[in-house]
Amino acid sequence: MSGKISISGNINAVWNYTNLDEPLKEYCGYSMFLNCTSLNKAPELPSTTLANNCYNSIFSGCTSLTKAPKLPATTLTNSCYDTMFASCTSLTNVPELPAMILAERCYQNMFAGCTSLVTAPELPATTLANYCYSTMFLSCTSLTTAPKLPAMKLSDMCYYGMFAYCSSLKTAPELPALILAKNCYGFMFQNCSGLITSMEILPATDLLETNWTMAGYGNGNSNYGAVNDSRAVDEGVYRGMFAFCTSLTTAPILPAKQLSPGCYNTMFTNCKNLTKVIILAENLHVNISDESFNTVVELANDYNGQANRDWMELNAAVCWIDHSRNVTTRKFYVPESAINDWNSQSTYFTHVFSDNMEIISQEEIDNIIRQYNIVYTKR
Repeated sequence: MSGKISISGNINAVWNYTNLDEPLKEYCGYSMFLNCTSLNKAPELPSTTLANNCYNSIFSGCTSLTKAPKLPATTLTNSCYDTMFASCTSLTNVPELPAMILAERCYQNMFAGCTSLVTAPELPATTLANYCYSTMFLSCTSLTTAPKLPAMKLSDMCYYGMFAYCSSLKTAPELPALILAKNCYGFMFQNCSGLITSMEILPATDLLETNWTMAGYGNGNSNYGAVNDSRAVDEGVYRGMFAFCTSLTTAPILPAKQLSPGCYNTMFTNCKNLTKVIILAENLHVNISDESFNTVVELANDYNGQANRDWMELNAAVCWIDHSRNVTTRKFYVPESAINDWNSQSTYFTHVFSDNMEIISQEEIDNIIRQYNIVYTKR
């Protein structure tokens, strides 16, 4: 078939033309129009009761599609819209997304690679699900505005890579959540090379107990690293969040007093225009579980390395937070107790902060706490 293809009418007629209101079945529309590059008009998708994977990849690769159909459902199901419009490179008009009840991977990869998309739809949901927005706008290189993200309680991997490689995005949205989850912000803005301004503060003060056995970092020497080994784990909440945001000039304040394994790992890697980061942690040590450390010992042995628990417990939270050794103008402002904690182990730990730490006074800390109404609770 050649030329442009337009489809009209209710898609439900495909699976039951005698009863258009019949509930959808799992995978009913899975990849139905996958890579149909001539499709320039999509059928109606009126169902308000969805099923797992019902529209997964349905229009993926439809490079002539400019307008998406309405999506009226308010309760979603697992992977229902997963990869739905991925690589629809002409898509400029997207539907409202009114759903308030999300499900695992419901919006994952939904608009990934939609390189003509300028404005994202509103995302009003306040209760999230695991992976719900993961890589939703990955490589939307024309996207200039991010939607508000009002959720106060997050789920595992919920924002993982959500705006990664959105090179036209200039400002990051506010992220008010106080209850975090594993890798919730992981690589959220990675390689957003046009991003200049971040949110003022990431207000959560309880950074969650996470696992960190990142292979290759057990003794301050990554030469034996097994980063792709399945035993290597990094569940840090802010892992790689702004990595390679080369235009970023302002960083959010990081108010947590107690850190957790992997929490700031590679967070600002290669942010070469960033000059100031405020970290209010009272010390840089974190507790590494016996299980995590034993895994590092096992990995080190397998890759002809050594495992040092002191190294892990002082480096785990901030490992390679900077990783930009050629950047000498960046300063990390931390309490005096944290600097003392760091310097007490300086023979091991010069590669992360190097000589770039400065003391933030108690007066400045108190002012920040008052200005942002920060509340600390005991873990």
